[in-house]
This record gives sequence, C-alpha cells and structure tokens, in this order.
Amino acid sequence: MTASLRTWFPQLSPREQWLVGIAGGLAAIVLLILGILLPAMSAIDNAKIAHDDAVQRRGRIEATVLAATEQRAAGTQVTGAAIDLIVTQSATEQGF
Repeated sequence: MTASLRTWFPQLSPREQWLVGIAGGLAAIVLLILGILLPAMSAIDNAKIAHDDAVQRRGRIEATVLAATEQRAAGTQVTGAAIDLIVTQSATEQGF
C-alpha cells in the first residue's frame, strides 16, 4: 500500500499535492482532538469526581466515628451495640 502511495503522490500536480497535504494535516488534527484529547480529558474529569465523592464519604465516616468516641469520652459506656445504633441512625437519616 505504501508503494502505491509513493507512486501516486508524485504524479499529482503541485496544487494537488498541497491540497492532499493540507487534508492529511487536518485529518491528523481532528483525530488527535477527538481520538486522544477529549477521551483523556473526560477520564480526568471522571477521576476528579470520583475522588471528591471518596473524600466526602471519608469525612462522613470520620464524623460518625468521632461522634461515637465523643459519647464514650462523655462518660457513657459505649458497646458495640452503641456504635451499631449510631451507624443505623445515620443510615436512617440518609434514607437507607
């Protein structure tokens, strides 16, 4: 195939060679943008959203654990059931 292109391209007039070169350059730019840049940018955006969600989940978990440990520090006896109660209340508030 490259051999046929090597014989075809020099047979074109200089104007046609310019037009084919410009068309090839434009096609390469479009393929670069649509084939590489846009999917990469989309993947980066999705990763940022997933990271933000994970950070928010971690904050909620840490707040729940802090609430459980504060109850223990206040002098109330905290058992495994008390932590389960706090988690259950939190889940109920969220609608689960």
